[in-house]
Amino acid sequence: MSSDSTAKEQPPANAETCPTSFPISSLPEAVALSCLARVSRSDYKALSLVSKRHRSLVVSSEFYKARVLLGRTEECLYVCLTSKLKPTPRWCFLRRERNKTLEDAIKTVNRLVRIPNYPSQP
Repeated sequence: MSSDSTAKEQPPANAETCPTSFPISSLPEAVALSCLARVSRSDYKALSLVSKRHRSLVVSSEFYKARVLLGRTEECLYVCLTSKLKPTPRWCFLRRERNKTLEDAIKTVNRLVRIPNYPSQP
């Protein structure tokens, strides 16, 4: 068997292709704001660790205004939990979620979401 070195090899038809990465930092500020405003509040901490730009955006009034315009604001209550066995405080927030049931009635569900501990940043 011989192979033609000049022939281009084609990937198998069923091979998965990896999508190209498109960093959000290359987008215009208004577009990036619109994209990031759709992120759940529970992911703010992780989002703020991505870059200084993301951190300043998450705490800006423009970010909150964009969330209001998109209808992405969330009601929540912050809770600090400690116990005698684990005196280190664990921060969570109680989020109310409204779900439609099969009968189209609105049912409110409360979820306690743990805020992960991240190493402090310089």
